[in-house]
Amino acid sequence: MKKHIKRLAVLFACICFFALAGCSKKPALRLPAPEETQEIEILKNTSETGKVITDKQQIAQMIADLQNNTKPTRQESVNDHPTNIDSYILIRFHSTNNELSPSVAYLYRKMDTCYLEQPYSGIWELEASVLDAIAADL
Repeated sequence: MKKHIKRLAVLFACICFFALAGCSKKPALRLPAPEETQEIEILKNTSETGKVITDKQQIAQMIADLQNNTKPTRQESVNDHPTNIDSYILIRFHSTNNELSPSVAYLYRKMDTCYLEQPYSGIWELEASVLDAIAADL
């Protein structure tokens, strides 16, 4: 009888562990608030030339597009920039909040899927239309 109770206790503990492990919180995309963002700098790879957005309406639209058109993946970002990616877009969000400034995001395409990666925060799947619109301006 005691053997049976021990087995049930171990089984119950395993079920609880796996249930809680599966319910882990997905990382949130951390972009500065539009009203705190002074400018957005967009660069192709690490080139010196790019585009700078200072218009508040365009800043708000870009932040909204990125936040509303991403969904989390189970992939983690463990480097300062994407690895094994030949071509990417670097976006720097310069804000008045020194804790988040500059916030960095990388946009890239890998095997016909578009991604947004924030170093050490996470990787999100991005709608291709958003990546294409941003890339068209460079």
